[in-house]
Amino acid sequence: MKNTNKILVLLMLFNANMCLLSALNKKVNKTWNIAELNQAPNYQIISQKDGVYGIIYKGTMYKGQKSDVFAYYCTPGILNGDRSLDKNLPAVVCVHGGGGKAYMQWVKAWAEKGYAAISMDLRGYGPDGLPLPNGFIEIDSKTPYFAYNENITNDWYYQAVSSVVYAHSLMLSFKEVDSQKTAITGISWGGIISTLVSGLDNRFKVACPVYGCGYLYKSGAMAPQIKHLSELGQQRWKDQYDPSIYLENIQIPILFVNGTNDNFFYLDQFSDTYKHVKNKDISIRVGLMHGHQNAWKIPEIENYIGDKLNVSKTISIVQFENFKVKDGRITALLSANVKKAYLSYTLDSIISPKAQWVEKEIQTENKTINCEIPLDFKICFISVEDEKQNRISTELYFKNRINN
Repeated sequence: MKNTNKILVLLMLFNANMCLLSALNKKVNKTWNIAELNQAPNYQIISQKDGVYGIIYKGTMYKGQKSDVFAYYCTPGILNGDRSLDKNLPAVVCVHGGGGKAYMQWVKAWAEKGYAAISMDLRGYGPDGLPLPNGFIEIDSKTPYFAYNENITNDWYYQAVSSVVYAHSLMLSFKEVDSQKTAITGISWGGIISTLVSGLDNRFKVACPVYGCGYLYKSGAMAPQIKHLSELGQQRWKDQYDPSIYLENIQIPILFVNGTNDNFFYLDQFSDTYKHVKNKDISIRVGLMHGHQNAWKIPEIENYIGDKLNVSKTISIVQFENFKVKDGRITALLSANVKKAYLSYTLDSIISPKAQWVEKEIQTENKTINCEIPLDFKICFISVEDEKQNRISTELYFKNRINN
């Protein structure tokens, strides 16, 4: 009996230590008051045009008062003039990129697919493109992405992240929205923010950041801007703002999307971002151009979200097992049959948007890939495509980096 009690005590201590270790591995958010942001903000509908509501909701404190944020909101019922259609809707928060705005066509596209959707302006402007009286203030229409203030709540980035979480809280307060079926997607700077928010707001069920990722201070087009900040500015970004801080907190399924030659987000920082997330899938397209219009054409974004929210089954999310690169050959086992498979690689040693990529179709047999690759390649990956032209990729393999 005594031995049994000792074993029980040891097991309890072991479990307690494991819980403590798990807690220590997660980054604690000390920047945003998430309990406050999880409360639905006050709002008013200011317009209804082309089947879309224009609304203004209250954001977080900015220059001594709560800011105003403009957004477009749409549902199947609003779009078709029949609110009886709006029951138990899946919902998407759409986060625009740099130089962007609240996009009416973005929320309409989601509503046409049966979703509630919100797209907010993170730059302080209203539907007419003019500054809101109580909105964020840009100088000469330039977004101060990395500017920092003594009062952190006056930083653009602090405001933007807060406005996105508040938009989610607002939608969750609407009776037509199913609280168990909400997603976030963002493009470019919206991808940066949606990556961070995926590890900050645990109410989302799936995420799909496009282009934007973490480790902005290590690589990519924005690294020089951060390096030119003062020591305090660099420290604030690295310790409080970069999405890399929150990656280990992401528990939901997340699809990372990027192109091989993106001008802003390079493949090394993209790889450094996704490798810290467990429940992930990846889609990399050779030559994918940067921009909202280009991102909206990628089918796997909508289909991945639909699959994970149990709204639709229009994507085959293939898993790659035993992906190996050795002695001029690539091998992998696929979890499902695919319509097409592609090998992509570059011989360029410098990670750059100017790198020349080769993409060629390869054969699969019995859910197996076994193909040749030039011995002097520098980076490679495999992508597979289903009947709906959704692409899912392996992780990037860097010949001269540690791959894990």
